[in-house]
Formats: sequence, C-alpha cells, structure tokens
Amino acid sequence: MGRKLPRIVLISASGIGPQKISFLFKAMPFLLLGEKGRDKVSRLVYSNQTIPKEAADNVKIIARHFHFRTESIPIFTDSELSSLTMPILLIAGEKDVMLDSRKSIDRLSRLLPDANVKLLPDHGHVIINQAKHIFPFLLNGY
Repeated sequence: MGRKLPRIVLISASGIGPQKISFLFKAMPFLLLGEKGRDKVSRLVYSNQTIPKEAADNVKIIARHFHFRTESIPIFTDSELSSLTMPILLIAGEKDVMLDSRKSIDRLSRLLPDANVKLLPDHGHVIINQAKHIFPFLLNGY
C-alpha cells in the first residue's frame, strides 16, 4: 500500500493550467540552428534569471539529447486535483514561456483554497533558489 505524502511542493508544475503553445512556435526555428539555437531556447526558458554556469552546462547536455514533447501535456481534472488532501505549495514564474502560470495558480487556488501559491514576478519556467519558501513550508507548514 502507498504512503500518504505529508506535504508536496510543486515548481513550474504541468497539468494544472494550460501550456503555452506559442512556445513551440518560438522554439522550433531556433532548434534548427544547433548549439546556438539551443542556447537561445534556454534563455527563453530561464527568462531573466541568472543560472549558474554548471547548471547551464548541464542543461546543454540534456538539450542535446532531449526529444521535445510535441503533444499537449494532460491536464488533471477538477476532481483529481480536489482529491488532494495534503498541504501544497505551488511556485510558478510569471514569465514562464511554457506554462500559463497565472491560470495554474488561479485554478489551484479555486479548487484547493488552502494551497500556498507563489507567483514569482521576475521568473520564467526555471525556478531556482527558493529554499526560503520551500524549507519553512516542508518543516512548519508556513
């Protein structure tokens, strides 16, 4: 039998709100340009966040071998999301080029009013350095 999660932290979570299909149209031409194009796509995903060189290098390695998902990401039903009983923290970036973070946060807040949500104004899809939100939530529940 599975164990119940005491708390869950979601970061740039898919499946709650819609994807931004426009990202595929922005990214596809760049992907034809090889390494320089992949770098441009990475910058779109990072938004204006400064990513440590080691992390950016790791992303380059992954991107070189990654096969992008071309179909839509499934969206959880209202019933599925409403059935979650553990405390939830959702952290999303307002400038996410891949997911509609505002709609994700609005939907989760509507279905689970006790959920903790953080919409970070200057962040894109890649969200780092959020221990100040995550650890207190996991340890104390805010």
